[in-house]
Amino acid sequence: MTEVIQVGPYHWNRILRIPEEVGWHYLVPPASGDSLAKVLPEKCDVLILDIPLSGPHLKEISRLVKPYTCFHTARAAQGSREMLDFLERKKSVLLNGNAYQSFVNDIPAKYFSKMYGARFPAEQLIVREGMPYFAEGHDHIVLESDFGKEYLQVANWCYNLRLHKGESLDLWLEYSKDPGLDIRLQIIENPDGSTGLLHTVRYFHEELRTDEQICYTPDDGKACNLCLCLQARGKGKISIGSLHYRVSRKGAGVLLPGGKRHVDGKRHEIISYFDPADRKPPLCVYFSGYRPAEGFEGLGMMRRFGAPFLLFYDPRLEGGEFYLGSREYEQNVEKTIREAMDELGFSNRELVLSGLSMGTFGAFYYGCRLQPFAILAGKPLLSLGNVARNERLLRPGGFPTSLDLLLQQTGGLTEQDAEALNRRFWDLFDKTDLSDTKIAIAYMQGDDYDATAYEDILRHVQARQVRIAGKGIIGRHNDNTTEIVKWFQSRYVEVLREDFGRGNDQQ
Repeated sequence: MTEVIQVGPYHWNRILRIPEEVGWHYLVPPASGDSLAKVLPEKCDVLILDIPLSGPHLKEISRLVKPYTCFHTARAAQGSREMLDFLERKKSVLLNGNAYQSFVNDIPAKYFSKMYGARFPAEQLIVREGMPYFAEGHDHIVLESDFGKEYLQVANWCYNLRLHKGESLDLWLEYSKDPGLDIRLQIIENPDGSTGLLHTVRYFHEELRTDEQICYTPDDGKACNLCLCLQARGKGKISIGSLHYRVSRKGAGVLLPGGKRHVDGKRHEIISYFDPADRKPPLCVYFSGYRPAEGFEGLGMMRRFGAPFLLFYDPRLEGGEFYLGSREYEQNVEKTIREAMDELGFSNRELVLSGLSMGTFGAFYYGCRLQPFAILAGKPLLSLGNVARNERLLRPGGFPTSLDLLLQQTGGLTEQDAEALNRRFWDLFDKTDLSDTKIAIAYMQGDDYDATAYEDILRHVQARQVRIAGKGIIGRHNDNTTEIVKWFQSRYVEVLREDFGRGNDQQ
C-alpha cells in the first residue's frame, strides 16, 4: 500500500478517483498555533500540498517526506520563503492542473516504499545445445559462430521472472558484440498459474542499442511469469554479461524515487541518489560496499546524520567492481559529485567522502581527484591486485569477485596484472596533495583481503604532512563489522559536529 498525505482546502476524492492500492490521508491545515504532528500518519510515500504551510508545520512534516516524493499545486507555491525553501529541498514538482487524475493513477506504480533489484549472472545462462562457448571468469560468456541470416535462439536464462499485479520491470543487459551481428531479447509472458498457455511474446531489438533500460509492462497489468531468451543473427562474437532486473518506477527514478544511472560506452552502469537535506555543509558522499542485491547501502544512516548526502552503488560483477572503469565511467562518478556540490554551492572544503570495505576504494580513489575535507574509511581495500592474489592461498573461494575484477580491469590474471592493478591506485595517491584532507581509518588487524592497507597508507605519506587517525580491530576482514560500523558512525558525527557545527541536527 502506497501512503499519500494530501494537505489542502478539500479532499481530492471529491474530484478524482483514488486507486485502491493507495492509502489516502487528507489533512485539513490546522491553525498556525496548533501542531500538525498529532494528525500525521506514521508513513508517507507521497506528499501533495495544495495550500501553503507555515514554518512550524513544515518542520513537523519534513521528517516524513523524502526528496522526489513531494508534489505541489500552483496555490501551494504562493507561500512564504520558508515554504518555497521546503519545496526546493524536497525536490518538489509542480503538478499540472489538467493532469491530476493521471498523476494519481500513476502513484502506486512509481512511489512504492521499497527498492528492489537483482541480476542474472552469466553463469545462469543456458547456451543452445551444441553451440561452442567459453567463460570469461564468472562475469561473461562468449559465443562465436555463424548464427545464420534469421534470428536464432542462442541462450536463455535458467530462471523465470515473476511480476506481481501492477508491477513493471526495468531490464538492462551487459553485452558487447561484433558489428556484423544483431541480437534481440525475446520475452515470453505467461499468466500467473498457467501450466502451458502462451500469453504474449515480445521482442526487443532497437532498445538494446540505447542507454535506456527496457521497461516491461504486462498488457493487462496482472501477475505473470517471464521467460527471457537471447537471439542472434549474423556472424561474429557475442560477450554476454549480467542481465539486471529492477522493479520499475516508470521514469520516477532508479531503485528509489530520484535515483539516477549513468552508462558508459561499454554498457557499464553507475547508480546514484542525491538528497540535499538542509543544504548546509558538508556534502557527505557514501560509496556502497559489496552488495549482491541491487540497491543503496547506508541510506538510513546517512539520513540520520541530517546533512546533504550522495550515495553510489556499483551494480557490476557480483557485489560491485570497486567503482573502477573506463575513463568515461570514472568521469561519470566524478561529474555526479561535482554536480551535487555545484547545486549546493559547496567547495571541496565542504566535501566528505566515505565508505566501508569495497566502498573505501571509491572514497580514496575519487578523494585523490577531488581532495575533500575528509575521507572516512572502514576496512580499507586499496591494493586490489593483492586482494585478488589472496584468493589463491590466504582466502580460497572467499571473494571470487576479486579475480573477476582483476580480469576485467587488466585483461589478465598474472602477477604482473595484479601489480598493475595495485599501481592504478598508488600512482594516483602518490601524486595527490592530501595535506588539507583529514583521513580516518578503522582496519582489521588480521585482514585477509588487503592485509597491509593501513600500513601502506602510512608508508606512502611518511614524507608528506597528512593527518591520519587510525584504529586497529582484532580479526579478519569480516570478523567484526559491527565494531567497524560503530566507529565509522562516531567519526562521522565527530566531523559533522566539530568541523561543521552540526551537533544538534542529527536525528
